[in-house]
Amino acid sequence: AWEIGEVKKKFAKATEVGRRRTQFADAPEADEEAIQQAMIEKEPITVVISEKGWIRALRGHVTDFSGVSFKADDALKFAFPTETTAKVMVFGSNGRFYTIEASKLPGGRGHGEPVRLFIDLEDADVVAALAYQGGRKFLVASYAGNGFVVAEDECLGNTRKGKQVLNLKAPDKARAMTTVDGELAAAIGENRKMVIFALDQVPEMGR
Repeated sequence: AWEIGEVKKKFAKATEVGRRRTQFADAPEADEEAIQQAMIEKEPITVVISEKGWIRALRGHVTDFSGVSFKADDALKFAFPTETTAKVMVFGSNGRFYTIEASKLPGGRGHGEPVRLFIDLEDADVVAALAYQGGRKFLVASYAGNGFVVAEDECLGNTRKGKQVLNLKAPDKARAMTTVDGELAAAIGENRKMVIFALDQVPEMGR
């Protein structure tokens, strides 16, 4: 009993050895997305999208696609180099931009998976696809010839439904998207005529 009493005295809350050394506090805020990105190993890949809308990620930066196979009646539509830690931006004919994490894409073996498994593309087709860089500007246009310049960062979508950027009225559809580079743009119509115009004549809007 005496020994137990001595232990209680030695480890009492008032003593140096018995005093609590930690404090209760609110957990610090953390960027969950940044934590998830840090867990992904950064490796070079090449994103491939077929005409039928199948997507996959080939290892390394591939330049020769002669050995890449596709399903019957399917072929290569888009291919671009990026990294596993990057975001892939997809522009649909419904005027929406979609964002896909490159790390979630299926590997290069087989034919990949339908891009509709990753985003709610609805009945739209893929008009353009590229790796997100940030800071760039896009020129978007519809079949009827309406368009404008939009900042790349305004096009990021955080959900499967994407982000509506180009508003459309049926039967009009989004038809083209390109990065703004230089001072002039050239457009070719189905009448096989080309018009060149200054980009400063095109309005820049968020949507």
